[in-house]
Amino acid sequence: MDFLELISIGAGMYILYAAFLLRSKGVLTKGIFVSSKVNPDRIRDREGFIRAMFPVSLLMGLALIASGAIGMLIDKTTSFGYYVSLASIGVAFLLVVLFVLRLRACEDKFY
Repeated sequence: MDFLELISIGAGMYILYAAFLLRSKGVLTKGIFVSSKVNPDRIRDREGFIRAMFPVSLLMGLALIASGAIGMLIDKTTSFGYYVSLASIGVAFLLVVLFVLRLRACEDKFY
């Protein structure tokens, strides 16, 4: 299961990077904050979108990193690690679904 935890950690790091780009330079990273079908220059309220999505994306990135790290560490140290690892993958999946729902709501509100 280490492969899925590594993917979770990598995705969390990428989301954190995109969140800091969003906050510092106002860059809407395609594939994370903007669908490939949507033109990022069409946004009506860029600052409102940044204010709404930065905390969510920061929390999402940190939670994915923590989920992957906990899954890797527990998997190696305890006898029931497989179940904890499986639960951490489930939590990571749930976080991704909630992130996408929040992103869609922000797209409807600010585009």
